[in-house]
Amino acid sequence: MICFVPVCTGVHNDGEDMREENYVVVIDPGHGGENLGAEYETFVEKEMTLKLARAMYERLSGFDGIEVYMTRTEDQDLTLKERVEIAEELDADFFFCLHFNMSVNHDLYGAETWISSKPELYAKGYDFSHIIMESLTDLGLFDRGIKTKLKKNEKDDYYGIIREATAVNIPSVIIEHCHLDHHNDYPYYHDNTDQWLKQYGELDALAVAKYFGLSNPTTGEDFSQYQVEHIEIPESQVKPDKTDPETSILALQQVNQEEGYAEFLLEGKDQQCPLLYYAYSTDLGETVSERFPWDKETNQVSFRVPLVEGKEQQISGVVYNLYDRFTVSNEVTIPALSVQQVLSDEVVGDLNASDHQMLTEENGDTSDTFTQTYQEIAIPNEAKSGTGNDWFLFILLALCVLVLLIVATFTGIYVTKNKKRRKRK
Repeated sequence: MICFVPVCTGVHNDGEDMREENYVVVIDPGHGGENLGAEYETFVEKEMTLKLARAMYERLSGFDGIEVYMTRTEDQDLTLKERVEIAEELDADFFFCLHFNMSVNHDLYGAETWISSKPELYAKGYDFSHIIMESLTDLGLFDRGIKTKLKKNEKDDYYGIIREATAVNIPSVIIEHCHLDHHNDYPYYHDNTDQWLKQYGELDALAVAKYFGLSNPTTGEDFSQYQVEHIEIPESQVKPDKTDPETSILALQQVNQEEGYAEFLLEGKDQQCPLLYYAYSTDLGETVSERFPWDKETNQVSFRVPLVEGKEQQISGVVYNLYDRFTVSNEVTIPALSVQQVLSDEVVGDLNASDHQMLTEENGDTSDTFTQTYQEIAIPNEAKSGTGNDWFLFILLALCVLVLLIVATFTGIYVTKNKKRRKRK
């Protein structure tokens, strides 16, 4: 099964109606001791997760019907197995692993969760993840989704903490709250960091309270009637999507010479997984723009690329899915343009096919040069034919002239030498 799409089988609270015992949960502040975790500027992940976990512990402990524990309360080394052993000894109902993220190329942003791929544990992890992801995205964080990841053997969960928890049949989730190394996520931790960590801790605690249907007599909060959207338990292991998006098609919409941009429409589709981002390149992929959020309500996005006067640009789009698999679109070439090549300043504006037809009919003086240029812009590189003939003829002519010059030079030298020889005789 690839990139499982959940089906809601009912809306009700996850707590057992007649449960008499308290729920037991374990909070795991990621990293610790010599294991620093992510480091960015002055921020160290192991310190951030500990503050976050303390805030979550304090807030969640105020609810009735639950016992809350932490794997570490100070800066210390713990193996993944040792962390889960604590939860196993406590017979925990859920294991929450708290983290902050970074990406290799520093181009990802947003919040995400990772859960077990095993059917029953997957369903429980997904049910909780849906609650916390809704809370994090309500803050304004980008939704990077709820995912699984496997080792190369395609059987075991990739992340050790999930693998260890799965081995003892404890539901678990890794919550990656945001990316430390991307400017889109700076507003959610960079300034007033302690306040943000406290807020994350409260959101995590409330998500747990909602999941188990808890009440807090001190604050008056009552989630006993909270509706948890349960998904069907998958029939088999839920594997991540390893396929690229099926569709990535780029089309030119308009050229605005006056304001200096070209507008494009990028269509993307992926039947296996949601699309997350898009980007574009202006130089055949040598460099790529930052990633922009994909509109999940549609299969198209529009974007603008600045025109560079006197320089040809080869534009291509890129679409990325839930698992950061990507597909590059066709290329659209914008030749080196100048204001004079397109239209005079008086009539230039948003130039699309209908605008060009209107200007031709009204003015009767629009040059054929613009029509050819616009057609070339609108045709992907691979669809063009014969566009290099003029350059070929020019180069051939230049070579012929060069050969004639060389022949003339050597002929002149030869004639001069013969004259000198005759004079000597």
